[in-house]
Amino acid sequence: MTTHERNVGHLSGRGQRQWDPLGGVRAWIARSRKPDPLFFLLLVAVLTIIYSPLALRPNYQPEVGEVSARNIKADRELLLEDYIATAQRRQQAFHSVRPVFDWDPGMAEMLANRFQGALVALEKLARAADADESRESVRAKFNQGRDRPISLAAFNALMEMGGLMRELTPGETAKVPDQPPQSVGADAVLATALNPGFATLRQRLLNWLKPLARQKIVSGPETIKDVQRHESVAIPLDGGPEEKLVAGEGVIDLQAFREQLARSANEHFNDMPGALRKWILTEAQSLARPNLNANLAETKNRRKQAVEAVEPVYLSVRRGQMVLREGELVTEDAYRKVQALNAERWNVGLLLRIGGLALALAMFLWLGRSFLLRTSPKFPHDKKTVYLLGGLLAITALAGAVSHAVGQGVAGLFLWNERMINYMPPVALGAAMASLMVGARSGLPGGALVVGTALSFLTALASEGGLPLFLYFLIGSLVGGTCLRSSRHRFDVLRAGATIGFAQMAAIPAVEALAGHAPSLDWLLGMGMALVSGLLVGLLALALIPLFESLFRVATDSRLMELASGDHPLLKQLSLRTPGTYHHSVMMGNLAEAAAESIGANPLLARVMALYHDVGKMSKPQYFVENQSGENRHDHLAPSMSAKIIMGHVKDGVELARQYKLGDHIIEAITTHQGNTVLQFFYNKALNEASKRGDNVSPEDYRYPGPLPQSREAGILMIADSVEAAARTLKNPAPAQIAALVKRLIDSKIADGQLDDCHLTLRELAQVEDAFVRVLTLGFYHRRIAYPDQVKKVPSTAEESRNGANAGKPRPSSMAA
Repeated sequence: MTTHERNVGHLSGRGQRQWDPLGGVRAWIARSRKPDPLFFLLLVAVLTIIYSPLALRPNYQPEVGEVSARNIKADRELLLEDYIATAQRRQQAFHSVRPVFDWDPGMAEMLANRFQGALVALEKLARAADADESRESVRAKFNQGRDRPISLAAFNALMEMGGLMRELTPGETAKVPDQPPQSVGADAVLATALNPGFATLRQRLLNWLKPLARQKIVSGPETIKDVQRHESVAIPLDGGPEEKLVAGEGVIDLQAFREQLARSANEHFNDMPGALRKWILTEAQSLARPNLNANLAETKNRRKQAVEAVEPVYLSVRRGQMVLREGELVTEDAYRKVQALNAERWNVGLLLRIGGLALALAMFLWLGRSFLLRTSPKFPHDKKTVYLLGGLLAITALAGAVSHAVGQGVAGLFLWNERMINYMPPVALGAAMASLMVGARSGLPGGALVVGTALSFLTALASEGGLPLFLYFLIGSLVGGTCLRSSRHRFDVLRAGATIGFAQMAAIPAVEALAGHAPSLDWLLGMGMALVSGLLVGLLALALIPLFESLFRVATDSRLMELASGDHPLLKQLSLRTPGTYHHSVMMGNLAEAAAESIGANPLLARVMALYHDVGKMSKPQYFVENQSGENRHDHLAPSMSAKIIMGHVKDGVELARQYKLGDHIIEAITTHQGNTVLQFFYNKALNEASKRGDNVSPEDYRYPGPLPQSREAGILMIADSVEAAARTLKNPAPAQIAALVKRLIDSKIADGQLDDCHLTLRELAQVEDAFVRVLTLGFYHRRIAYPDQVKKVPSTAEESRNGANAGKPRPSSMAA
């Protein structure tokens, strides 16, 4: 690899891959020559979604007791179920059903039967006992399988009461049955007639329990609280009529019932032995169970029937009826009507409105683009401009929707007037960015005007602000398109945002008065929102400008200022590696800047294009005359090889421009500053050599590949390149000779067709000619006073000290001017 190839590889970064997250998007933008119809449809869909009534304007649902901040009118006739009122009625019906309990009134009979069974079993065991079997043995058998064994004293008392197993007195004869009684089942035991003693005991038990038969017993105190809290219904299991339980009257828990048994037992069985009385009470308390139990299934069924029996409540709203007026107190009825309207927003009318909005958007965008292309020949026709403006529309619309939603939330938090939040969306962002990105390139404000008008109309329509709000947004858009047209420093963007904010603040009184609103403190809030809107424009623009510069390769003034700085690494390399080319580029920059300013083009862009147009010469600097200090290397090369080396600086320059992401304007300067002109010097040299050999030479082999300049700045650059180089050859650069040279070069470019595509008119070319002559005459070749030779120079004190310090050092024979 040669030294020159290494230099080119080092400068252009060949073989290095750099991650570029936006490269795919830029490739898609550059893929087709015409704007993609799918992009147009997507843009219409996005704007329709953002500005539809379901997006930018969320449901307004004031709370009961609030003061309505807007008018709400029914856009259709409605007969809708009032779900809240219906639910309330059904809830009332649900709670009106009393809990249902099952009640068993036969507890006294159950306890008496259980006692009777125990007595029958006891009598059976006693009669079946052997003659010599003791009572203790019979008691042990009786206690088998029982949870609570009977005490011996109680057992003896029962035996005595039943006349069983008595001890015989002297003279009595025991009556032993011929055969022991046969074993019988439980049913037979209950059916067996008790002996008189036990029958009397059973009757006394019934008399004791009968007063407690109607007692309603629950499991615990929590159930009593439930019964006392709600009126309940008791359904007797014996088929009797239902009874209402009011406040838990007549209901006790099991523990209280057992205590009641103890008190009554002492009264009814005070004549019995204490052990027997205790056994009876213990058995009765252990056998007692709750006889009032919740019937959940029946309760659920009755409540379900009650809920189903409630008829729905309907709200009737006529189309055009004013449901709620601004300033009115929101009542319960108004709240329900508004809620019903918001609950069913999807309907045929709404779909028609959304469809109409999409169709109107499509027509407006299409006609706006056609208007700009037909009425403004200088407006960019490339698809990049279409995508850029479409992106600005979408981003500004989204920013407006988000800021409006956030503003409404803040207003609700601090109880501000929500109508003033309509002044907060940064609608001027679209016009300001369009003016900076497109207007500065084309010299026309058409793109900013179309974008600003569209966004102002759509935002005012979605916010229901009408003409006053449209005029407010349009004022901000016009100011934004004016003050952000040029931005050489990043702070200029913030200054433009503040200017937009103050302009919108000044417009608030007029807008409010036009809307018919009397002066109030809310106007101050609206002015604050207007200032916030302008500041948002500045902040968002500051964040979006680098993105759009990289995505669409747009060179804004601030970006151009960065490129024009001497600290840029590529300019540093150019000044060090090719000082002659750098000086030539700087001189060209002065010429191009003055010419562009004279015709209303972008002077900063023209200057930057001049600075970078010859960066490709860094790959082989010694082959260009402005960088040669001795031998001319072309003296030893064939004319065709020399032409390839000279024309190669265009390709190398494009590679460097892409590596350093200089933008499309710089690439245009590199590729078009020579157009498709012929390298006349080497072509003539080739003709002379070919005539000696009798060969033919094609001029196409010595012609730059082009293309021709496409912009006014590129056209100026081509002329400035030729003028600056040719002016150096003038031996006596008098003003008349300079003017003649400039005119001859411009006429030759016109005659050769090099300026056919750059949109420069003859009048503008005349102005460019005057600017070149003025800069060359007054700036480069201005007249200077000739200083007379001095016989003897008296050195100053500083010179004497400097000469003394430099004593003994070699002195140059001459000094450069």
